[in-house]
Amino acid sequence: MRRVLSLAVLATAFVVMMSPSTASAHAVLDSSTPGPSTVVKESPDEIVLDFSETIENSLLSIRLFDSEQIEVNIGDAQRSSTDQSQATADVSVLDDGVYVVVWRAVSADGHPVSGAFPFEVGNSSDVDANELLTRVLKGIDTESPLGTPLAVSRFLAYIALIVLVGMMVFAWGRGSFVVPAVVTALRRAISAFAVGSVGILFMQGPYAAGRGWSAITDGGLLADVLPTRLGLASLVRVVLVAGWAALVLSLPRASHRWWKWLFAVVALLSIVSFSVSGHPSAGSLPGVFIPVDVVHLAALSVWVGSFFAAVLVKTEEAVARLSQLATVAMPVAVVTGVAQALHLTGGLSNIFNSRYGTYLLLKVAIIAACLAIGFRLRLRMKSGQSTVTRLLTFEAVMLVVVIAVTALMVGTSPTSTSASSTSFSSTQIQGDVVVDFSILPTRVGAAEVHVYLTPPGGSLEPVDNVAMSFTLPARGIPAIPVDLIEIGPNHWSGVMQFPYSGKWTLESRVIPKTNSTLLYTADVEISD
Repeated sequence: MRRVLSLAVLATAFVVMMSPSTASAHAVLDSSTPGPSTVVKESPDEIVLDFSETIENSLLSIRLFDSEQIEVNIGDAQRSSTDQSQATADVSVLDDGVYVVVWRAVSADGHPVSGAFPFEVGNSSDVDANELLTRVLKGIDTESPLGTPLAVSRFLAYIALIVLVGMMVFAWGRGSFVVPAVVTALRRAISAFAVGSVGILFMQGPYAAGRGWSAITDGGLLADVLPTRLGLASLVRVVLVAGWAALVLSLPRASHRWWKWLFAVVALLSIVSFSVSGHPSAGSLPGVFIPVDVVHLAALSVWVGSFFAAVLVKTEEAVARLSQLATVAMPVAVVTGVAQALHLTGGLSNIFNSRYGTYLLLKVAIIAACLAIGFRLRLRMKSGQSTVTRLLTFEAVMLVVVIAVTALMVGTSPTSTSASSTSFSSTQIQGDVVVDFSILPTRVGAAEVHVYLTPPGGSLEPVDNVAMSFTLPARGIPAIPVDLIEIGPNHWSGVMQFPYSGKWTLESRVIPKTNSTLLYTADVEISD
């Protein structure tokens, strides 16, 4: 056991050093045309949204509202055929005035994202753009009540998979472990697997569309969900329910070759269905980290499912079988879990800055407690003590909490903010002038800088001038000016060459009118 743990520590250290430093999960809006809080001289032919990663073509929505909060008829939102991270909607000729774009999209891993921004056609409106934006959003119910029920469905599907895989591996070739309590648990797990999979399939559409319980029976939403990765994965799980039922019914024949092949196929397809529709599929290097996630979920299932089985069987032979399986499965689950966490969060420094990281730390703490209990359990077994059932039961309960936390992590973005891990955005207000800064990418080298301004009164009148510079105090580098070009009213853009990584200080001076200067500052973290 000591040798296995030593190898696990070494493998974990290797993963910490070699794991990619950044990954994306949950699409965010990188840019748009028209841009937020900008003025366009003529009516745009279309609205274009550029996201940080691939989005689903279905469940995509772009809506447009005028200054009277009346929705304007525009074309249906479509994902670009050449760029799967871009969405467009055709627009008819718009009259001069302020408009609000409200959008909703679904990431490749099934998570809905939404947002809104104003823009103006012409330059004659006296409507307060920010106030209009607030009124439009208040008048639209975009929050679905199905978030919690969907999380419960995910939990049921996860814990059912773990019970099915783990208990069947535990009982593999050992008829003495096929006791009535184990068979009952497997049957209940099949029911939970079916309920969870069907729940995800029918609730994903209303949840992504911001609708409630009444929309569950909406065939159109179900049709939109089915072509998505999550929809296909859930449908596969529903079909696999029959396979799991056949395996449980024929459990006494588990020693037969056909049973073992059927179990291997059904278990692998079930596990893969989670990996190809989760965070690993939407992040970078999916060809590497989807297999890593498959191995992680398989090892976790064997480890945790064996605990549940050992608690039900309640014999010394069962505890010995548990020890045998956990010795291999636990280190594998830990190492692959660390690899996934570092990849999705972008490194150790980002774990402490997000809700996903909080869940991850909680999961690690509970697993550490489980390992301590397991160590104590081994000591009792070596000393000949037979009172180990209580420790097994307590650890099994804690592992159920681990599964619940894992289900919450699946529904939470690993990134610390709504922005991409390789971009910077900041909104500031000085003297009633709202300024949105955008920098992409935030790495050493050339970076594209955008400045969007909303002057007072909401009229979006053009400002006189905008200046920007960057300093790096840690290296004593003085102000490096950025040559900004006005590419549209209230939309300035330029290119900054960052020679070093570190915390750069952005300073921007905005002259909204003669004899008036406003200073904006922000810290921008630039990585290697």
